[in-house]
Amino acid sequence: IGGSRKEIRKRILYIASYRRETGNRRLKSRLLYLLTAALVICTTPSASALAFSSDHYRAALPQASLEDLSSYFEDFDGSFVLYDSSENRYLISNEDDARTRISPNSTYKIYSALMALDAGIITAKDSAMAWNGEACPFDSWNRDQNLNTAMTNSVNWYFMNLDRQSGLDSIKRELTALSYGNLDFSGGLSRFWLESSLKISPLEQVKLLAALSSHTLPYSERDMETVKDALFLSSDSTSSLYGKTGTGTVDGKNTNGWFIGFIESENGSCSFAVHINGDDGATGTKAGEIALRILKEKQLYG
Repeated sequence: IGGSRKEIRKRILYIASYRRETGNRRLKSRLLYLLTAALVICTTPSASALAFSSDHYRAALPQASLEDLSSYFEDFDGSFVLYDSSENRYLISNEDDARTRISPNSTYKIYSALMALDAGIITAKDSAMAWNGEACPFDSWNRDQNLNTAMTNSVNWYFMNLDRQSGLDSIKRELTALSYGNLDFSGGLSRFWLESSLKISPLEQVKLLAALSSHTLPYSERDMETVKDALFLSSDSTSSLYGKTGTGTVDGKNTNGWFIGFIESENGSCSFAVHINGDDGATGTKAGEIALRILKEKQLYG
């Protein structure tokens, strides 16, 4: 009423021309609304985070051969993944498990070390850290450590200290840049990688290891070489083997075993991952035994 006569006339005409929507038109309107809402949701950061938090790695692979290697796994369930970088080809046993995201446990320490080196918390020449004197479950942990001894003996307190100095915000940024698994850090600093919220699939492990071997991760050549030196296990007449174990313990039982690594030779490099799970006895050591048997059978190492 407070508007001009022209505006009032226009409103009256709009009211007089109103027609009730037909059922067909109402259905079209609702479908358009739902489509628009879906597009908005899919482009929001929360939807992107939801995609990362999936329990499975769903990316298509360039070339992949499937082979049943379950006879090597004894009474354990699990998977074997091999990536040949020279041929850009995957070999997979048990694709469902190979795509399932599981707690990385101590295999995460590879990236804890890279982040700490990149931040200058440790260096190639000075990675020493003093033991605080608190008794640990393994004798090899009850002493001062450096990066090589801590990686070899999988010393939890060493890498927990590195992460505390890095800070959770920095770790989130770094692992997001690497697309490391489900990117779920809700388990809290120093714990998210130990049978907790952060999870990664064997296929993603292998992809990252191939990048480490070829020096294509977003870190300096020197830092990547320093971590590779810490992962070195042995050599045969033609190749060198690098690797890291991981064991997940739930209620005092070892239910989740990893052995991941890569082989370098004059002919190129292959990265691999073995994951096993079971009611008990699924350790990184057992996963390593399975991996070495397969690699020897494939004439890749040993």
